[in-house]
Amino acid sequence: MWSPSPIDITVDRIALTIGQVRQYGLPPNPTKKADPRSANYVAQFGDECWELDAIEPSELQRIVRQAIEKHIDSAAWNQTLAEEKNERELLKERFSKAKIDL
Repeated sequence: MWSPSPIDITVDRIALTIGQVRQYGLPPNPTKKADPRSANYVAQFGDECWELDAIEPSELQRIVRQAIEKHIDSAAWNQTLAEEKNERELLKERFSKAKIDL
């Protein structure tokens, strides 16, 4: 039976952090006592919780974009963009010379 090779994955918490709660002055919500996870949460963090959607959508997009971009090799990225541009130009040139009867 085939088994995939193990891969090393790192998960970074990028939102919603307590630093962001403080930075943006997000309003707290009471912890939902009906949630079965609430007892552990309250024991660790207290009676207040915060909603991710309290961060402005454009700011959340900026946070996510920044977290992704820090992992991108900009030289490789730029090279790929240049190659794509060249390929598009080549295709435009070839299609403009071809006679296509529809």
